[in-house]
Parts: sequence; structure tokens; C-alpha cells
Amino acid sequence: MTTPEMPEARPVTPVEKIRTALLGYRVMAWTTGIWLIALCYELVVHYVVKVANPPTWIGVVHGWVYFTYVLAAFNLAVKVRWPIPKTIGVLLAGTIPLVGIIVEHFQTRDIKARFAM
Repeated sequence: MTTPEMPEARPVTPVEKIRTALLGYRVMAWTTGIWLIALCYELVVHYVVKVANPPTWIGVVHGWVYFTYVLAAFNLAVKVRWPIPKTIGVLLAGTIPLVGIIVEHFQTRDIKARFAM
């Protein structure tokens, strides 16, 4: 409850900062999804097809891309004030092929509706 003497403790994030954070999240969700698919391809080539020397650098690149995704998603979560369970769910969505991209679609639609963007 706020009174004239006690202003609201939670300032509202400007829509422009939310728009920028949303763009970063969307780009990283798609990038992470694509690299995760490449990583799955690498694992199939190595363990199923049994290619002698598959490209092992794909896992390293995906790891760094996922780390950047976590930072972008957390930045957005703070700006739009997602609850902790939702934030954790969005962060974990980037670890399952295609799920991160699907979650990105629904979160983008929700944020655009909530903030009239």
C-alpha cells in the first residue's frame, strides 16, 4: 500500500529498456536454439554414426552462446519482473532443442501485450 508520504518502492522500467532487453533475449533464444540443434547433430554423428573425429568445437560455442542467453533472459526477467519460477523455467528452456524458441515466441507475445509494445 502506498501513501502520499511513502512512494511506491518498485519503480517502473521504461518501455524502451524493456524493448531493448526483449530484442536481446529474442536474438539469444534463437541463436541458442540453433547452436543446440548443431550440438545434437554433433552428438548423433559421434555416438550413432561413429565418425572418428567429429567437430568438438560446437559444444564450446554452444556453451558460450547459452551463457549469453542466460544473461539476456535474466536481464529481461528483472526488467519485466517475472517471478523466480518463471525465470528459472525460461532459463532452462534454452537447454532443450526447439523449446527455447517456442518459449521465446509465447513470452514475446505476452510482454508485447502487457507493455503495449
